[in-house]
Amino acid sequence: MHQWVRRGLWFVCAVWLGWGSVFAQIIPSQNLSFQEEGATGVPASINGFAAPGAGIPDSVTGDSSRIKPEIKPDTRYLDRQQMFVHRDFRIRQQADYERLHYWDEVEALPGFLQHLGQIGKPYQILRYGLEERRLDLPLWRDPIMDRYDRYTLSPEHQVAYFDTRTPYVNVAYAQGPDQLQVTGVTLSQNITPWWNMAAYIKRRQAVGVYRSNTTDHYNIFLSGNYRSRNDRYHLFANVTWNQLSNELNGGSPRSSADQYVIEDGLIQELFEPYTRSFFKGGSAPILSGVLQRRTQRAAYADQYYHLIQGNDTAKAYSKLTFRQHTLLEGGAFRYTDQGLSPTSLRANLIPVYPTLDDSLTSIQEGYDFSRLRIGGEASYTLVAGRLFRLNVNGGLSYARTGLTKDTLVVAQNTTSQYAQGELSIGRFVVRARLRQQLADRLGAERGLRIEGEMRPLPQRPTYRMAATDTLDLTRDRDPLVLRAGYDLRDENPSLFQTFFSGDSGNVFLPNPNLENEQLNRLWAGIDLQGPVKLRRGDTLLPMYLRVEGFLTRIGRMIYYDQELQPLQMPQGEAQQWVGATVSFRLRLLRHFFLETETTWQTSTGSSVDAASAEYLRRIPALSGRSMIYYDHRDVSFAEYFRLGIEAWYHTPYAGQTVDPVSGEFFPSSYQVLAYARADAFAALRLRGVYLFFRMTHVNEGFPYAGYYTTPAYPMLERAFTLGVNWSFFQ
Repeated sequence: MHQWVRRGLWFVCAVWLGWGSVFAQIIPSQNLSFQEEGATGVPASINGFAAPGAGIPDSVTGDSSRIKPEIKPDTRYLDRQQMFVHRDFRIRQQADYERLHYWDEVEALPGFLQHLGQIGKPYQILRYGLEERRLDLPLWRDPIMDRYDRYTLSPEHQVAYFDTRTPYVNVAYAQGPDQLQVTGVTLSQNITPWWNMAAYIKRRQAVGVYRSNTTDHYNIFLSGNYRSRNDRYHLFANVTWNQLSNELNGGSPRSSADQYVIEDGLIQELFEPYTRSFFKGGSAPILSGVLQRRTQRAAYADQYYHLIQGNDTAKAYSKLTFRQHTLLEGGAFRYTDQGLSPTSLRANLIPVYPTLDDSLTSIQEGYDFSRLRIGGEASYTLVAGRLFRLNVNGGLSYARTGLTKDTLVVAQNTTSQYAQGELSIGRFVVRARLRQQLADRLGAERGLRIEGEMRPLPQRPTYRMAATDTLDLTRDRDPLVLRAGYDLRDENPSLFQTFFSGDSGNVFLPNPNLENEQLNRLWAGIDLQGPVKLRRGDTLLPMYLRVEGFLTRIGRMIYYDQELQPLQMPQGEAQQWVGATVSFRLRLLRHFFLETETTWQTSTGSSVDAASAEYLRRIPALSGRSMIYYDHRDVSFAEYFRLGIEAWYHTPYAGQTVDPVSGEFFPSSYQVLAYARADAFAALRLRGVYLFFRMTHVNEGFPYAGYYTTPAYPMLERAFTLGVNWSFFQ
C-alpha cells in the first residue's frame, strides 16, 4: 500500500510542478481584448508535436551500431481500437519529425485547406470532392453543427493512455511573432504495474497580424487506465475540458467596386488595391469587439472484458472481447457583437453576416448542448496458421442529444448499430462495414463500406546495407500493394440546418423539410515501395509511390445560398467529382529527399441554381504540397538534422466565405487566383531534445501580394517560429 501512496504523491507533485511552471508562464499574458479565457482541443496527435503512436519508424535516429528509439522502450501508448480487434496495442512512444515544426495542425493535413489566415479560426477541408465532415475520422464532432473540429479534443478518440514504467514528461513549446505561442505538457506515471495516470494541458494563443483577430485556446484532460493481473479486464477513463475563445474581425473591407474584375459572373481580385486597403495591424477591419467562445466538457469510460484470450504462440487460436463505453458531455456556444454598423456592412460587397436584419446594431447568439451515449460491442478473432485471420465485431449504442437555444428546446434520441469484419487470407485482405442510425426527429441513416487490399509480391527487406556495416535492421516491406473500395451511405442534415431558429440577433430560417443526402464513393489505388541502400549516417526513409483515383457522387445534396439558407437538390439531381492523388518520396544524392502529394480533380453534374453551381467550382482543379529537404543523422552537432523547403499550391477556384456566427462556409461568387506559398524549416535532435525553426510564407508578396484561401481573410505574413519538444524523466 505504501508504494501506491508514494507513487500517487509523486504524480500529484509532478502535475503541480509541471503545470505550475507552465501556468506561471502562460496565464499572466492575457492578450484578449475581453475578460474571457480561451481554449482549444487537440487533433489526433497529442500537442501537435509528440504524437503518441504516430511516430515515423522509418526515420528513427541511431548511432553507428544499433538503431535507438526516440523515447525509452518502457514508454508505451495504448491503442484501444487495436486491442479490441486483438492486435498489438502497446505502441512505442515516438516523436514525429514530420510534424515537429507545424504550430497549426491543420497545415499538415491531406486535402485542400481553406482557412482564415489566423491560427485556431474556422476552417474547411475538402477531400475526394467532399467536406471533411462526410468522412469517418477519429475526431470530435460538433453534435449541433455536425462537423469535425480539430481544435477540440475528443474524449472518445483523442485522449492518450500510457504504460510508463518510469515517469514520463513531455514539454512542447513554440513561439512566433505577434505573441503566437503554443504550449503543451504531458505527464504520465504508473501508480502500480496495473494502473496508470496521465494528464495533459495545451494552450494556444495569438494576438494576430491583423487587428481584432485574437486567439486563446485551452485543452485539458486527465486520463487513467487499469488492467487486471491476468489481463482479462481493462478500464480506460478520462475527463476533458476544452474552451475556445476567439475574436473575429470579419476580414478586410471590400466596399470599392474598382477593386474587382468580374469575369463569367465571378468576382476576381486585383491584389495590389487589396493590399493597400487593409494594412497589417493598421486600418479598421469590418468587425471589432466580436467575441466567440465555445466550451466543451466530458467524462468518458471504456471497459473491456476478454472472455477468451487465446494463445498467440499457438498455430490456431481464437479470442473474444466485450466492450462497454459511456460518454457524458455538455457544452455551450456564445457569440456577441455589440458594435454593428448596418450601413458599412451593406456597403461591403462580400457578405459578413448573410442573414443580418438591417435594423440591428448588436448580435447576441448562443446555445447549450448535452449528449449522453451508452454502447456495447463485441469482437471475435480466429487465427489459423500464418495465412488465415478473421475478425468480426459489432455493437449497439443509444444517444440522447439536447439543444437549448432561447425558447427552442430540442431533444433527439438516436440508436446506432454496426457490424464489420476483416478477413485475411495469405496476401489478400478484405474489410466490410454495415451501419444504421435511427433518430426520432430525422430519417434513418445507413451506410455500407467495402474495401480490399492485395499484396501480390512477397515481402522483401527494406534496407540494403554494405557487407561491412553492423547496423541491426530487420524491417520488411511490401513492394506492391493494390487496393480498392466502395462507400455507400445516406447522411442526415445537421441539427443546425433543421432546427436552429434565429432570435432577434442573426435571423436564420431553418428548413424542416430537408432529407438525407445520398453519397457514393469509389476509389482504387496502387502503392509501390523500393529498397533503401543504407550506410552509416543515413536516415531510414524508404522511397515510395502512391496513386489513388476516386469517383464521388452526392445526390440530394444540401447546400447554402448566399444568404446562408439551406437548400437541397431535387431527387435525381447530383454532383460528381472525379480525380486522382499522387504522392511519392524520391531520394536524391543520398541525403536529399523530394516528397510530393498532389491532387487533380474535376466536377460535373447538376447546378439547379447559381448557389449550387458555385459548389462545382469550390475546389481547385490542382492542389498539393511538396517538400524538398536534406536529412541526416549522427552529424557532428546533432543526432538528427533536417533542413528543407515546403510549398503549398493550387489553381484558381471559387472561394467560399464564412459566417462568423455559425462557422459555416457558403458561396461568395469570388474567384481566388492561383498561388504557391513556400515555408523554410529546420529540425534537429540533441540528446532527446527536439528543436525546430520555421519561416512561414517566405515568398510573401511574390508573385503578388494579398494571398488568402478565404475571400477577405488575408494569409499570415512572413513569420519566424521556433520551438522545442523535450521528453525527460527518462
